[in-house]
Amino acid sequence: MEKYSILGDKRKKSFVFTILFLFFSCLIVSGGVSADNQTVQDNQTDAVDITIINASAILDISNLDDIPLGTIPEENLMVTITVKNIGKHEAPGYKLKAYLIKDGGEDEIDTQIGSDIKDTHLAAGETRTYIKTWPLPPFLKRGQYQPKFVLDGSDYFEEIETGNNKFISDNNVTPGSLIWADGGVPVYSPAEITEPGHYVLKRDITGTKKTGAFEIKSSGVTLDGEGHKISGIPTGFTNAISINSGKALEDFTLKNIIIEDYDVGIELYKVNNAKIEGCKFINLKNMGLRLDQSQNNEITDNIFEGNGIGIGIFQSKDNLIFNNLFKNQFNAVVSEEKKNRWNVDPKPGTNIIGGNIIAGNIWLNPAGGGFSETATDYTGDGIADAPYAINSANIDLYPILSSSQTSGSAQNPPVPELNETINIPVPIEPEMNEPQVSGDTGTQNATTENEKNPGEIPDNLTDVTSRDITSEDKKPQFADISVKTVTLPDSGCTGGELAFIITLENSGDYNADSFLMLYYLSEDQKIDSKDISLGEDVVKNLPSQKDETYNKTVKIPVSTGEKKYYLGVVANPGNEIFENKKENNTGFSTNRILIRSC
Repeated sequence: MEKYSILGDKRKKSFVFTILFLFFSCLIVSGGVSADNQTVQDNQTDAVDITIINASAILDISNLDDIPLGTIPEENLMVTITVKNIGKHEAPGYKLKAYLIKDGGEDEIDTQIGSDIKDTHLAAGETRTYIKTWPLPPFLKRGQYQPKFVLDGSDYFEEIETGNNKFISDNNVTPGSLIWADGGVPVYSPAEITEPGHYVLKRDITGTKKTGAFEIKSSGVTLDGEGHKISGIPTGFTNAISINSGKALEDFTLKNIIIEDYDVGIELYKVNNAKIEGCKFINLKNMGLRLDQSQNNEITDNIFEGNGIGIGIFQSKDNLIFNNLFKNQFNAVVSEEKKNRWNVDPKPGTNIIGGNIIAGNIWLNPAGGGFSETATDYTGDGIADAPYAINSANIDLYPILSSSQTSGSAQNPPVPELNETINIPVPIEPEMNEPQVSGDTGTQNATTENEKNPGEIPDNLTDVTSRDITSEDKKPQFADISVKTVTLPDSGCTGGELAFIITLENSGDYNADSFLMLYYLSEDQKIDSKDISLGEDVVKNLPSQKDETYNKTVKIPVSTGEKKYYLGVVANPGNEIFENKKENNTGFSTNRILIRSC
């Protein structure tokens, strides 16, 4: 028994030694691994580590000069990449790559755009930004792509797998979007449009010194701005868009265009059935939109702000102007008593300021206190209780109130006492021959007693309150053309030529770029139907504050009676160049010419 006991003790000791051996072995191994891990961690902390902070890509053709109408340019991809070395050591070098990932085509191979961007010596903590432009490969399929950017430093240093060397941008790009026009003609530069069709503006046009960015001389044209901007330089003669071929044109749509810093935004001359919608007319020196001898046009969903005149309507009728925002020194100018509609019947819908009813227009004043800000709305429907009148033929029956007045809470209107006289706003009537001008000075609108049936709109209701604006630098600029002198010989022959000299003066503040001149033989220095027409011609470029002398020659009709006549000259008869006074546009010779048979 003792023998077995001794053997058992030996076995126990051997087992203890084995356990201790294994314990210390594990401790040594564990210590070694920890040491190795610490070494790796130290190496990682001290390594070069470049991260892509931000990156983006956009399609771009802005670096291209004028592109002729009908030309399809090459699209470029402009990338911007910002990187930073967040490690403790300088990066000796690295490469940047840009790719496009097809949306929905994750199983496809990414397409690298352009060549590698290579750089060296990025110090610890240093940040650099790269901007590069490359042409897009022509083989890309249509659709959206997501830009992907990769930083590769494997040729220069041992990279750490932290995942911060890749960046996927959240702004997708659509190759072809700058050249596709949905079946239309893409437009990139100022152009003359002489053929009907659908045209789409694909980039901003800024700082052009041309007289007009677009001259449209054909019927049946649609120009979609797609929200792009046309900005110019006011010189006294510039129009952003002119539809003026000298003859009647029809069927136009101009939409989604921002127009800034010209003399006139859009000019319509002898135009029928046009639609101007979704445009912005901003900071135009003379006028946002001008209609001359034009009818049956629709002007809607536009913003007119900061212009000398918002809209000017001359010898034009039956146009529909509604759901526009006007905020100009002079909101509307109508030089003739021709009727236009300034509203539709109220109907549900989102209006130009986000309200829930469509009817008339918003009438504001740059200094505040405009009609749409101060008018009452006892019914709470967002429509002013009183109409807004430009003249007796041009009245907005349902002017929309500004957002501050459209809370929707209806109030009970005050009830007048018996025999109490009810007053309604009747702004001041303009002098004869003066253009009817509509602006807004808010509470300065005159309120006088209505001598007719209360509640009836007076025939002479005219709003000219913006004449109260006295600041010279805020006044819109008008031309003022006058016939100073007419010089002609003492005699002439029937059927022969008549040479004469006229002197014209423009004493206004606005250059007269182009206007008509009419010539007559008159017995009494008064132009009427009894006078003999000698024809007409066009005068161009009469600068403001200048006078010019012109030598003219006309033919005397063979049927002219043999007697003495004054020569009468009428400048700018149709108010092609807007003037705020017209009485000096007609002049006569001081002497009479004897017409005889020679």
